[in-house]
Amino acid sequence: MFEVEQFDRQIPHLIIAWSKAMRGGYSIVQVMEATAQMERTQQPLDTQNEFTALQAVESVPYADVNPAAAQFAQVVREFKETGSLLTALENLQQRLPGSNLALVMDTIKAHRQVGGNLADILEVLGLVLAQR
Repeated sequence: MFEVEQFDRQIPHLIIAWSKAMRGGYSIVQVMEATAQMERTQQPLDTQNEFTALQAVESVPYADVNPAAAQFAQVVREFKETGSLLTALENLQQRLPGSNLALVMDTIKAHRQVGGNLADILEVLGLVLAQR
């Protein structure tokens, strides 16, 4: 259960970082791939300059990047195998049934149906979740 709680605490900061990377031109899959590769960095993210998706996700303020890195590595593998991001994310939600992840899933599903700017939506959701 500790892994679910830790992952749930990472989600708000992670999706805010994703939104910044997506504004820089990266896709949702690319930021998930960067999440899977993330390691700790001591450098804070300078939002005034250009940055890569990996730099954005490395700004997530947790010393232990697991479970996010390991879980999103699995999401990326499943996406490459199935070709369905939603299926890979639903599998993640079954492995780690946290409330924050459920809201992220609902947001991505709604975006897929109605469109809009996913980066903006994720940023707002991340800020709301961080304040809960």
